[in-house]
Amino acid sequence: MNLTLIVRVLSALVFVGFGVASLVSPAVELEFERYGVPQLRVLTGVLEVAGGLGLLFGPTPRWVAAAAAGLCALMVGALVVRVRIEDPWYALLPAAVLLVANAWLAMRMWLHAARADGRKPEEVQARDNMDGGGQQR
Repeated sequence: MNLTLIVRVLSALVFVGFGVASLVSPAVELEFERYGVPQLRVLTGVLEVAGGLGLLFGPTPRWVAAAAAGLCALMVGALVVRVRIEDPWYALLPAAVLLVANAWLAMRMWLHAARADGRKPEEVQARDNMDGGGQQR
């Protein structure tokens, strides 16, 4: 089993679990009130479940990359909320780890999709489109 698959499955399980908890757990409901955004609890839960399922069952690498990128956006939001309410640094670790893991996963899957299409990553394409003086053709 390769590292990409391990990260993909573990992240998916974590997000589906957190998402379901966001939808049904009274404890999570209280946490969202503490965060000051109780109106976002259901949306967050739905997005976490959808993103986790996208990681597990995405039909193409691009779908998986999109799911991972969406989960990254959620984790950025989670970090902002935790910093805003002045949670201790260690309370930010789960969101930070999930952000890094899903950013890595999104990049890996995007590169996999680009290679499968026979294309170069955009960075290489941009460099190839430049002439010797750094001007685009």
